[in-house]
Amino acid sequence: MIALGIHPVEPTGPITPPQGNRRGEFAATPQGKSSASGTPEIRGSATASTNAGGGADGGHSSKDLPSGLYVGAAPNHGSGIGPSANRPDPASTIASANVPAVTVTVPRDPNRLPAHLVDRPATGVERQVFGDRHFYSMTLNMPNLNSASGSWIIRFAELKDHSEGELLPPVATHKADPSYPTELRRRNVEGTVTLYAVIHSDGHVSDIRVIDGASEELDRYARQALECWRFLPALKNGNPVALEAVVAIPFRLHGL
Repeated sequence: MIALGIHPVEPTGPITPPQGNRRGEFAATPQGKSSASGTPEIRGSATASTNAGGGADGGHSSKDLPSGLYVGAAPNHGSGIGPSANRPDPASTIASANVPAVTVTVPRDPNRLPAHLVDRPATGVERQVFGDRHFYSMTLNMPNLNSASGSWIIRFAELKDHSEGELLPPVATHKADPSYPTELRRRNVEGTVTLYAVIHSDGHVSDIRVIDGASEELDRYARQALECWRFLPALKNGNPVALEAVVAIPFRLHGL
């Protein structure tokens, strides 16, 4: 068992190697040290060992190393010159090992809670978009001048992947506030624009269309704003997934 780190510390408890492994002690630095061993009382060797035996001074010599192991600087392949020119071929002197398969997982963000499943009856718009699928809800805080509530409401469902597993919602990385010209406010033009959109597995937004509009101007401003949004994608079982979304964007008069 070998533990590597840039800040080595003494073990805090007993370590039991798995059965079938040799016990040993190792030390290393980024620069390395030719013919050095992991402990002061053991002298390293510049050649591969072939058998085991004790040193004359009561310490350990290169013969103490198990057969097939090599202690020293890494060989320089193909040069034929320098200190490494006469070193044994590592293919025959260094024990080989199968590289284990590595599974890459997305680290869980403690601030990214599972998506909130909507457990109420679907509205007409939600049935139109999501059908019989489960869908989720999230609120995007928008402390802006054109929203009295300061938030957008997004309902969403997976576009393709419907396997079992926990769904983590998308996270907005770039927000764009829709325009709300003073002239529209003076004319008391307000309302909520409901848009359909696809939030892709790379976080960009497309296929935006108006489902339920407020006015021609507000509908256009809402679409233009949502086109600029970017997200960390939703995750299902650690993998990015695309979403279908219904986005409610409020335009509310206040302070006028």
